Amino acid sequence: MNEQKRKKNTVKGYVWLMLSAVFVAGVWFANFSMEPVKKKSVSEKKLQQGFIFPERVPLPQGVTLRNQNNEIVHSEQIKDKWQLIFPGYTFCPDVCPTTLNVLSKVYKELSEEEKRRVDFVLLSVDPKRDTPERLSEYLNFFNADFKGLTGTEKAIQKITFGMGVVYNRAMENDKDGNYAVDHTSKLFVYDPQGRRVAILNPSVNPGGTGFESQVVLADLRRILH
Repeated sequence: MNEQKRKKNTVKGYVWLMLSAVFVAGVWFANFSMEPVKKKSVSEKKLQQGFIFPERVPLPQGVTLRNQNNEIVHSEQIKDKWQLIFPGYTFCPDVCPTTLNVLSKVYKELSEEEKRRVDFVLLSVDPKRDTPERLSEYLNFFNADFKGLTGTEKAIQKITFGMGVVYNRAMENDKDGNYAVDHTSKLFVYDPQGRRVAILNPSVNPGGTGFESQVVLADLRRILH
C-alpha cells in the first residue's frame, strides 16, 4: 500500500515538474516574441570590403577649404549628410579616374532618397595644381553632383592627418614640370555629425587592385541603413 502511494506521489511530482517547465518556457517564449526586433547599429554591421570603427572620430576642426565652386568651406560645415570622401588629385594618371568612374556607377544605382543623404567628395592631395576651377571641370566629367575640396598646403595637411590619410609628392618632375602624388587610396565614410564611421578598401583581384561598384554599393547601403 505504501509502495503504491509512493509511486503515485512520484508520478505527481514528475507531472508537476513537466507542467512547471512548460509554463516557464511559455512565459519566456511570449516575452521573447513580444520584444521588438532591434535594428543593428552601424558598429555591429559587417562590410564586404571595409572596416567600421568602434569609435567615431570627428574631422579636424578649424580647417578652411574651398569647394569646386570656389566657395569657402570650414571643416565644421562638412556634416548634415553622410560623406563618402576619396583622397586624390586631378592629375592622377590611373587610380583616381578609375575610382571616380566606379563611384559614378555607384551613385547612379542609389535611390533618390539615398542620393539626398550622401555626398561624394574628392579631397585633393595636390592643392598646388588642383584649383577650384580645375576640380569643377574634372568632376563634371564623371558626375556633376560630385563635390571637390582643395585648400592651402597647410590646410590639406591638417585635415588629411586627422583623417588618417597619407600622401607624398614625388620629387622627380618631368620636362614639363609634372609630378606624381602617392596617396592613400581608400574611401572614408563620415556620418551627418562629421565623424568618421568606416573605411572602404579596394578589392584585390588577379588583374590588380581596385574598387568594384557592386561591393562599394552594398557596403555603403549597409552603413546608410
